Amino acid sequence: MKGQNGDNMTKKEAYRLVKQRGRSKLSLSGIVLLNRLIRAVYLGKDEGAKDRDIASKPADISIRTLAEDCGFKANETVCTNLRVLESEGLIETNKKPDDHNRHVYTVHLEAMKEWPSFAAMLTQKSAARRAAQRVAYAAKKGE
Repeated sequence: MKGQNGDNMTKKEAYRLVKQRGRSKLSLSGIVLLNRLIRAVYLGKDEGAKDRDIASKPADISIRTLAEDCGFKANETVCTNLRVLESEGLIETNKKPDDHNRHVYTVHLEAMKEWPSFAAMLTQKSAARRAAQRVAYAAKKGE
């Protein structure tokens, strides 16, 4: 993942991008899952890990662990949201080389940079709703 200056995106930048743009296309459960995957791909848990660049290394994490960490009651919620994240181009799912029953997930947030911010999306929806109300009012006045 590339950050604002073209270098690898830091964990903080990745979280900020998801917060600013994620709600325009993802459900809350999708955002929670994506944030958990971002946390999984960063190297180490030491003090400096929070600002370390992402290495786009695959996250080797099970569906069950993702469900527990995200607070989901069903593994199906994780699977559904993984498919959505993959269809949006935010993650890549591959079979683990040494165990084909497990998967690894690589995070790619570049596509999200093109999404409108949540605030911009709300402004667009509000403008569209006002325009529809004006048309409906004009049609009613014309009767």
